[in-house]
Amino acid sequence: MSQDVKDMLQTVNKEYVYRKLEDNTLTFYIKSRQQNEYGQLIEIDMDDLLELYNRERGTYYAKITFSIALQIFEKEPVTDFVAIFGNRQRVHGFRAQFTEVFWREKHTSEFPMFNVRFLLREREGCLRSEFPDMREISVDNVRDIYVRRAVIKGSFLEQSPEYSKYILSEEIGGTVRHFGISVRDFLKERVIILSSDGTIYTRMGRASIEIDTVYMVLCKLEKCDALRISTLRKAYRTINTYI
Repeated sequence: MSQDVKDMLQTVNKEYVYRKLEDNTLTFYIKSRQQNEYGQLIEIDMDDLLELYNRERGTYYAKITFSIALQIFEKEPVTDFVAIFGNRQRVHGFRAQFTEVFWREKHTSEFPMFNVRFLLREREGCLRSEFPDMREISVDNVRDIYVRRAVIKGSFLEQSPEYSKYILSEEIGGTVRHFGISVRDFLKERVIILSSDGTIYTRMGRASIEIDTVYMVLCKLEKCDALRISTLRKAYRTINTYI
């Protein structure tokens, strides 16, 4: 783990300027840090510009602030992985802004955070045993003149002819982009989507995924050797957890 990255994320009440635009100073602010059973939960406030228009002023910008959270895992087997919680646009925005500030603050060109990829198709056998209740699978690059992409939903998917044709077949089968697993707790049952680009999300409105669920998923992926990092350099390994 990069100590510089850790120091920046853990310095509570620290404000970092990442851009000045339209007479607005945009920052992200480390609001709080708390220890939990999985590691550290960091809450961050981040500025953005909202484009507005009216007839009198024309186009103008208003500064808004939104919150995101980062869970730094300090528990084996996924030590130094960090999950970023927020919608897709805000997660990507924070990563870009944090990288820009990190380069400027630390006078380096090395990336502080690297995406983790999930090997869904390559570790399909092990993942089916760890996640036996698959409810949805999306496949791209299907080698069929009539079908390029297929989404299969339902129970006992591995028993369907579509599963054999679009996923298992060496002649026709494509690349698994995401699959959905059923996660149960004492209140409800939900489908959690795992994507090959390293994202975890649910389609249940604005309900976020719990930290213990993310940890459980990462442990099973690690057990199946289904986690891949784009670099060997020491840095945080990031999981995007969208809402």
